[in-house]
Amino acid sequence: MKYHLENGFDRISFHDSSIESIRRDDKEIILLFDWAKIINCHEVNESEGIVTSECKFCIHGISEQTYKFYIDSDKSWEIKEKPRDFDEKFQLIGENKFINQNKYMFAGAYEPEK
Repeated sequence: MKYHLENGFDRISFHDSSIESIRRDDKEIILLFDWAKIINCHEVNESEGIVTSECKFCIHGISEQTYKFYIDSDKSWEIKEKPRDFDEKFQLIGENKFINQNKYMFAGAYEPEK
C-alpha cells in the first residue's frame, strides 16, 4: 500500500533506517529509505502508527545544506563541506527532526574515508 503525506512530517521516524539512495537536483533532494514509521497516520485512519517498507522522502525548495560532524577527539561539532563519499558512507539514521519551521535535520553514522 502507498501512503502520501504532504504535511505533518514530524510524525515520521527514520530511526535505524538506512539510506538506499540520494538524488540531488538544484533545489530538491529525494532520499530513498529502506523503511519508515509514521505515527498518528490519520490519512488511513491508523492512530497506532504504521511501518512502511521502502519510503521516498522528497524535500523541495532547499536553499542550503550544512554538514556537521562530531569530532570524537575533542567532543565538539564541526561544520564542514560535504565529503565526496558522504552519500555512500552515511547510511544509518539515528535521528530526524525539525530544528525550526525551515530547517530539517538528519543525524546518524558516517564512516569517513581513511
